[in-house]
Amino acid sequence: MNSRVDVSRFAIYSQPASDQKRQKEAGEILHLLCRLDQLIRLDDVQFGTDPPDFVFCCQGKQIGAELTDLNPKVFKAGGNRARGQFNKWRDEISPDSLPHEFDFGVSTLRESLAAFQKCVSVKRQGSSWCGNFPEKWLLVRIADGSPFGELIAGAQEKELETEPGMEAKADYVAKATFGIYTICQDIQPFDYVLLFQKTDLATSICNLLAFPANPNNPHQLPAPSHEVLKRGGSATDGFLDCRRRSMRVVTVGPFRL
Repeated sequence: MNSRVDVSRFAIYSQPASDQKRQKEAGEILHLLCRLDQLIRLDDVQFGTDPPDFVFCCQGKQIGAELTDLNPKVFKAGGNRARGQFNKWRDEISPDSLPHEFDFGVSTLRESLAAFQKCVSVKRQGSSWCGNFPEKWLLVRIADGSPFGELIAGAQEKELETEPGMEAKADYVAKATFGIYTICQDIQPFDYVLLFQKTDLATSICNLLAFPANPNNPHQLPAPSHEVLKRGGSATDGFLDCRRRSMRVVTVGPFRL
């Protein structure tokens, strides 16, 4: 754990679960907790009854938090099998200092938005636990092979300050952001949907973008700017059928990622 952030005080780390799945999930949100602790100061983080996966204790209030990964498209039974293939491939790479590239395949923005909508819908249908908490969050991790990493990379306002020839990229990012925002207009009983992605295994850096059910954004978490949403709403629907290839580069050796 990063010595610069005090996550050891949280129960999920000071009293680790015996279940390997729960331990893995605790590791997956470590960077997110470091970021949230800077924004809202968490008192404690405990394991939930699954569901929810976690309980965030913040200013005397309990927040039920359910964790999920995002797929690039809607899959049938078995989910995104490329993730299992990626793990096997990564473990079999011969040690060296060369970058190795894994291809997760191609998907369109339309397919990825449909997968996000299904993800939210499934979690809403299984939300009977939500009545036990005054506040409920859905944590959506940008995992290996997930789309939308570019949406939460850096401040959204900077996406508008494009260099000549980069306008199309900014329009695409804005269109994708607007698509997620539109879906999140109906996320009750969840109060927030949080997209997050750790960016550096050696630091506590975590990109985070929040979509609150309450437009006032009570916790003042990083959310899409009005300018980005306006740009995304006016961008052509042609971006929905843009095909994007998801790659993962792994370096094996003394600096294995």
